[in-house]
Amino acid sequence: MKRRRYCSLICTVVLFLFLVFMLLAALAYPMKAKIFPLIIIPLSLGLLGIQILTDIVAIRQKNEIKNTGRVEADGFSSSRLLGAIVWIALSLLGFFLFGHMALFFLLPLAYCKLHQERWLSSIGLSFGYGIGFYIVFNYALEMRLYEGILFSLFLH
Repeated sequence: MKRRRYCSLICTVVLFLFLVFMLLAALAYPMKAKIFPLIIIPLSLGLLGIQILTDIVAIRQKNEIKNTGRVEADGFSSSRLLGAIVWIALSLLGFFLFGHMALFFLLPLAYCKLHQERWLSSIGLSFGYGIGFYIVFNYALEMRLYEGILFSLFLH
């Protein structure tokens, strides 16, 4: 169990360092090419920083519990890990087949329905999210995002 806690922290730190390297590499890109990485990477670094702090606090708390002799459940679930892996794999497959714009609509809808939200709020959130990203990338940033294999076959 102890090894798993440290493995999570080490993987998060490695991913954080990788993204720092990617951010530095993106600074050398032309302006239009570096807009997207300069939006996504700092946000990801912020979330990873929070995760690193959370992991450190959890390790310290578990060490304190170990020192006092109390027993606490680890909270690790292989079914949750499998669910996360399946969610990521299906997202990547959907991105490859349908592209960014379809996933901007489909992922929030799928997430809301998996968490048993009402249909009306799920569809409203999905359309709001999709239209928001469409406006930001197509009009504000004037960027064409990846269309996916299926949409590129039908649209071109």
